[in-house]
Amino acid sequence: TLFRSLIAFIKVLAEIRRASDLLAYSKHPKMIPRFGQNYVLKMGFGLHAGWAVEGPVGSEYKVDAMYLSPHLDFANAIQSATIHYGVPILLSHAFYSLLSVKARNFCRKLDVVVAPNVYQIVPTAIYTFDVNDEPPENPEGHKTGHLIKLAEVENVKIDQLKTRGVEYMFSIDSDVVGLQRGVSNTFLSSYRQGFTHYVSGDWGKAGEAFRECLEVKPGDGPDRKST
Repeated sequence: TLFRSLIAFIKVLAEIRRASDLLAYSKHPKMIPRFGQNYVLKMGFGLHAGWAVEGPVGSEYKVDAMYLSPHLDFANAIQSATIHYGVPILLSHAFYSLLSVKARNFCRKLDVVVAPNVYQIVPTAIYTFDVNDEPPENPEGHKTGHLIKLAEVENVKIDQLKTRGVEYMFSIDSDVVGLQRGVSNTFLSSYRQGFTHYVSGDWGKAGEAFRECLEVKPGDGPDRKST
């Protein structure tokens, strides 16, 4: 389920970029005066794992089915923080820790923040699944949300891969692979060095490493916030 939720949001990002009607809407004459010529629709997603209580909440006049939990509040908080960090997806450590080793390799640790727990306030790490700004492939006849196989695995039968779990999407889906194209090992190595200096309080070395990251990946949100 965790893999599927992460894959689902990655596919949503790809489909938003692929949707011709949304692209046309962003260029509507009534939109341009308010948002400018370069307006692009963007969404942010926060993924967290925790408990919640479901039940009716309200009064004799109106009752709604609600989910109540500090974990819901934290999920909302990290979703809002996507704007601050300049990334479309943020993952809590609770969510990240339940992913497979292969899935974790695609994620980048961004910060350590204070999160509300049931009993106390505790520091916790947050991560992102890096994506680029490239438009995704749009093959003829594509149906929204469906798998788009990479050319090199076109002849591979999907039924053979499904038995291994949804992780196969990280290797053969054009959207998942394509959105991470350009996130190089050089960039990730420089970022990890900078992050190590950042959490230890060595701001000078951290800033230097993050500026190197911006040379490799200009416009990277977390690096711009950290320099």
